[in-house]
Amino acid sequence: ELLIMPKLYLLCGIPGSGKTTWAKTRLAGAAHVSRDKIRFKYINENIEYFVAEKRVFNEFTQEIMTNLNNSKDTIADATHISVGSRNKLLSHLNLNKVEVIPINFIVSESICIENNNKRNGLEYVPETVIHNMFSSFAPAKLEERKEFNYIINIYVHKDDEDNYHYDMEMIHK
Repeated sequence: ELLIMPKLYLLCGIPGSGKTTWAKTRLAGAAHVSRDKIRFKYINENIEYFVAEKRVFNEFTQEIMTNLNNSKDTIADATHISVGSRNKLLSHLNLNKVEVIPINFIVSESICIENNNKRNGLEYVPETVIHNMFSSFAPAKLEERKEFNYIINIYVHKDDEDNYHYDMEMIHK
């Protein structure tokens, strides 16, 4: 019997890099679990952004595991910009018989800021936060975890007519 393992697509990139947009179009058949969508259920403009973070993280991991346990390919949509943030999530998941695929979004800071400026309300991220995240972004690497058999790098750029282009690179062990 052929065992087909569900895939966990681990999106890695700063706000405004196009993670959600790319995933919704390129991975349309996968369950999409957004940490921000979960967070926005618990906060509003008058509540501090990270006040419900423990609850948000628990719901995020539970929703991911529910999908994987039902053999659904699943997108983990959050920034995951550091080894620590990726390890925190992955250590809370049962990854037995799950194929983990990190997808790094390699984008200029200016494109991220431009995209972010199109956001409203809670979705808008202060420009200083984007700058700090851009400066500290550490894309996922193969040697980071034994579960990583390959990594996808998405290079996002715009042409002279402001059309987005995505170049994809797959790196194998």
